Amino acid sequence: ANTVSTAPITLVIPAYNRSQLITETLNSALNQSLKFEEIIVVDDGSTDDTPSTLAKFGDRITVVRTPNQGVQVARNIGIERARTELVALLDSDDLLEPDYLQTMGTWMLAHPEQDAAYCNFVTFNSNATDLDKLARAPLDFLAGAKREGNFALDIPDLYKRSLSYQPLFT
Repeated sequence: ANTVSTAPITLVIPAYNRSQLITETLNSALNQSLKFEEIIVVDDGSTDDTPSTLAKFGDRITVVRTPNQGVQVARNIGIERARTELVALLDSDDLLEPDYLQTMGTWMLAHPEQDAAYCNFVTFNSNATDLDKLARAPLDFLAGAKREGNFALDIPDLYKRSLSYQPLFT
């Protein structure tokens, strides 16, 4: 049998009035080559069909419904509910590559000394797909960083560099 293993990582997705997009977002999360231990969707008081759309996923996801308080409060509620120490964040209009958790989760589990990791991403809309975010960064953005495979660690002056170019998003 071809079984897919699970990583001890929770995915938190805040959602507000996303009935048109949340199915594709959740499918990208559920179809990972390495599975999340749990997926929590915090429905931040949606007034559209988001609750019934989420219900179609049954017990494959955990839904927490709250009054509308904004994306940051919803995200924090999801993090508080997580059963795992490691949490990944995903916005309700975004998609994960099929090997996202295999790449990021495996690395984070192997590096418990790290508090956070960010990954590159591509923005898109119905008309076009942009270059990946780091391809648009200043040429010296990662200068001086330690390299480990595709990962850059200990980026010098990351805070200062991020003030002029911001590639770090949830």
